[in-house]
Amino acid sequence: MSGCRNTLGVLLLRLRQHVVQFFLLSKIIAMLELILSKKSSESEIKSYFNAVLELSKSDNEFPINLDEVWMLVYGRKEEAVRALTSSEQFIENIDYQVLRKNAENQKGGRPTNEYKLTVSCMEFFIARKVRPVFEVYRQVFHKVAKHELSRKELALMVIQAEEEKERLLLENNHLSETVNLQTEELQKAAPKVNYYDNHLQSVNTQTSTQVAKQIGMYAEKLHKKLKEIGIIYRQSGQWILHTPYSTFGLHSTRTQTYTRSDGSVGTSIYTVWTTKGVRFIISLYENDWNVKKSIEQIK
Repeated sequence: MSGCRNTLGVLLLRLRQHVVQFFLLSKIIAMLELILSKKSSESEIKSYFNAVLELSKSDNEFPINLDEVWMLVYGRKEEAVRALTSSEQFIENIDYQVLRKNAENQKGGRPTNEYKLTVSCMEFFIARKVRPVFEVYRQVFHKVAKHELSRKELALMVIQAEEEKERLLLENNHLSETVNLQTEELQKAAPKVNYYDNHLQSVNTQTSTQVAKQIGMYAEKLHKKLKEIGIIYRQSGQWILHTPYSTFGLHSTRTQTYTRSDGSVGTSIYTVWTTKGVRFIISLYENDWNVKKSIEQIK
């Protein structure tokens, strides 16, 4: 009998949690239905950004509908779409998505496209172009970014723990017989290790957005800084490492497939960072972007 009461209690608790989540989601959706314009008040803009912030904490990478924000900057939606899609700064399926609506619009015209933006894309495409809007944006999002600096500290702790573990293993394996045996095993495994380095390591890589969050930045700002100090350059829509950094094992690539607005399937290749690359970027940040000092620290 007590077991039944416990089960009923667990079910009621889960039901209560679902109800709370439902009302919270309903509130966020209601906020996102607000259409912003140049006449929107500061409180309306802040409410909208707070709703976007909550939605961005989920797995939704593109929480912002262009239809809700383009009026803050542009006179017509066509101008906003042209500025977004023709800019080399923004990449389809990385910074924004194009969703083709199958049904005809209400006026009987051709099918329309819906444009969904990432938070960082919205910042540089919309918020930064209007000072009062950016001030509200900064109050909501940059305040959160400061709290995320603890992620950088956590990442450093994990890296330091791994390095300490490797150091202790090397000290304990001082017997020559053990060293010789390990050398022999490593030689046998070398082809597999090379294959792992060249092909499988991408599983453990991080995007620029993930790395940038660890040091309290956005991906665009990180790319700009790495370009300024001569680490990367942009070619055909992809960030590529300069030589000799491209030979240091700092990066890998990922290929993403997507559906174009005309229905055809395309692919895009973008650069991601290995564990060593993440350490390098964090070291650059801590050493005031001193490349020589950072390279010494990751050797």
